Amino acid sequence: MSVVIDTALSKRITSLRSILTILIVFYHNNSIGKAIDSGINLPAYTIYFRDFMFGICSCVNALFFLISSYLLYTGDTGKRTYLKFIKSKFKSLILPYLLWTILVIVFYYLAQSVKMLQPFFTTNIVRQFTVSDWIHAFIGNYAESNNNLHAPLIGQFWFLRDLIIFNLFYLFFKKIIDKFPVSIFFILCAIYVSDPNMYIINARALALFCFGYYIVKYIRDMESIEIKLYDIIFLYLILLILNTSKILTIPLASSFIVVVGVIFFFCISYYIIKCEKLFIILKRLSTYTFYIYATHGIVEEVLIRLTMMIMPANGIIYIIQYFILNTVTILIIMTFCILLKKVCPKLCKVLNGGR
Repeated sequence: MSVVIDTALSKRITSLRSILTILIVFYHNNSIGKAIDSGINLPAYTIYFRDFMFGICSCVNALFFLISSYLLYTGDTGKRTYLKFIKSKFKSLILPYLLWTILVIVFYYLAQSVKMLQPFFTTNIVRQFTVSDWIHAFIGNYAESNNNLHAPLIGQFWFLRDLIIFNLFYLFFKKIIDKFPVSIFFILCAIYVSDPNMYIINARALALFCFGYYIVKYIRDMESIEIKLYDIIFLYLILLILNTSKILTIPLASSFIVVVGVIFFFCISYYIIKCEKLFIILKRLSTYTFYIYATHGIVEEVLIRLTMMIMPANGIIYIIQYFILNTVTILIIMTFCILLKKVCPKLCKVLNGGR
């Protein structure tokens, strides 16, 4: 099935990729939580702030899976062979996944060999890796579960791992949905809501990826979807406030917030591309998104540990630090990417999935 993506929708997807990558950095910044766990006494409003930000960022993975699936199925003209498709995915997904994991292992090994740096890297001691640790580093630890993600060494790479698997079976998903569209849709809804432990992949990720094909199959013109922005903003804010204050504790509340969040960010992407300067900034940032996604965890962890050593136990300062730390993380990674591109452009391209 081939669906033409017009210029406006292409711009919206580009801007969303940059926005979602920024939100991933924010989502994984748990400096406030780490401070509290270490015994630092922070005011209650800092916890509300953290939970509110987590709520905003909770739709990131959902949108990424939907966009990835949408782009895959819209580009499926039926002319390319499956072998050519696998080769392209090896270059854009599998090879970067393997290389980044190896590089991070080497980085941990070197950092843990330097006395001054050892306090910043007290987990994943490479020298003590067993055979199972090496396997877990690349594919994830299926004996332990964190929200059924079974994350590998680079925690956020659970998304890439699952995306690789979904890409390998995308034709199977397409055929079974084409044959039983209604039945499969309700099964997927049940999977998304219940989030069963599927061990090899994340259940909700599977559902979201398949929902992406439903969008391609039944919604021919994404630009024709009209949603009043102020209505969705109001609904989103109310849900986030209720969730943060623990008033909204009904089952499925978090799932509903994610759905509303997806709609919200899709809506604001329409207005973002209307602002030429903002779109240009996001477009430039999009060239660094894979690097930011792959390395922000390490950079963020080091910066969090450093700031905890010098930061006073003040709630306002920790909230300000939250934004500054995220910004500095992104700038450090962008600087690294720019330098690598100048020094070794071929390696830079390979690590970026050939982009």
